[in-house]
Amino acid sequence: MYICQNCKHELPELEDVRGKVGRQEVCSHCYSDLHSCLNCRFHDESYNNECREDSRAFIRERDKSNFCAAFEFKNEDPDDGGEEIDAKSQLGSLFDL
Repeated sequence: MYICQNCKHELPELEDVRGKVGRQEVCSHCYSDLHSCLNCRFHDESYNNECREDSRAFIRERDKSNFCAAFEFKNEDPDDGGEEIDAKSQLGSLFDL
């Protein structure tokens, strides 16, 4: 499932093209740029340059369209996060008195 990181709406039109988006494509709900760092599967704020890919180009505005060749749209599984929530609740129950 492909989700716009700006408005959090699902983008079913990207399912047919497997997340391939052009540099100038925008979200059908909020009109934000889709080919941006925030929608990329390599975006990670804990990494240098906020990217898990070795990129030499610094991208200042991560929410805007860019020319990054490593861009791959983040595919969000609807079940993601469920295991994390379960693990956190189990961990919390260990410390309940």
